[in-house]
Amino acid sequence: MKKMKAKKKRLLVLAGVFCMGILLFGCGKKNAEEKEPVKEEPAKEESVEEEKPEETYQVIGKESEDAYDILLTNKTGKVIRGIQVKSSEQKEYPANMMAGSQKIEKDETVELYYTSETAEKNESKEEDSDKEDESEDTKKDTPEIADAVMNVVYSLQITFEDGTSQELTSFAVDDIEEAEICYEEEVAFLTYESKSEDVEISTKEAELALKADKKAAKTVTDQIQNVGGVTLESEAGIQAARAAYNALTDTQKKLVTNESLLAEQEAVLAALKEQAAAQAAAEQAAAQAAAEQAAAQRAAQQNNYNNSGSYSGGGSSSGYSDSASQGTGGCLDDVILN
Repeated sequence: MKKMKAKKKRLLVLAGVFCMGILLFGCGKKNAEEKEPVKEEPAKEESVEEEKPEETYQVIGKESEDAYDILLTNKTGKVIRGIQVKSSEQKEYPANMMAGSQKIEKDETVELYYTSETAEKNESKEEDSDKEDESEDTKKDTPEIADAVMNVVYSLQITFEDGTSQELTSFAVDDIEEAEICYEEEVAFLTYESKSEDVEISTKEAELALKADKKAAKTVTDQIQNVGGVTLESEAGIQAARAAYNALTDTQKKLVTNESLLAEQEAVLAALKEQAAAQAAAEQAAAQAAAEQAAAQRAAQQNNYNNSGSYSGGGSSSGYSDSASQGTGGCLDDVILN
């Protein structure tokens, strides 16, 4: 019995020790967890784009609030030394926008500032209108100014380092932010993304068509010029030049620079022909008058001759015959006598 109690007591002691061990282990682990510093995971670096320094470009033209700002890249394969821009309202290109020392290297991008003549005029009108009280007439003029700006197209002429030039035509400056100047098949053209239509645009086909039109127009221009001084012998050449001009399209006719010269040639030829016809008529009349005068003189002579014969009663004729007979007879007599 005592052995059982002792055994039971040992079991209870062991159980108590076991429980105490569990408690001590749990507390120790908890304290360890509390004491162990929590390793913080490194914060994920936010993907912040590094601010790149703003790229600067060579500036062509003068920067202003009214100026169009275009990034222009030279893809022609040549060095550019001159840029001139004109609107459809201008007949001639203004001065070169590039300073004497400036040049655009191959594949270089420049920042072009261009202020149109229309914008300058409109700015001047706005300044004048600010000085005056706004009226109904001024309000009515505003849409007209807007329409004028909308209908303006521009041409760009570039001059290469070798002195040759190329023209790029009929594009809208206000529709371009970035553009490339290219050169292929002996024409220069622009490629750019249209701001208004959000599409890529190339003016190459238009420039090739214009090149063909210019060639046809130049042929006729030279043909007119080669007529030279107008004479009656120039009629065939002038008629051929007019026929060639009439065969051109309306666009090509506008490119013929001396159509007015052809009209002058035709007018001179018509005057020469009129003079020649008048001279021929005068000569014919003079010839006819001379013939009539000669006929009248012959008739008068014949009439005088006839009148002189009638006045002498035929004596002269008779006497002439008698003396002739006598002379003949004398000769004959002499012969017979011999």
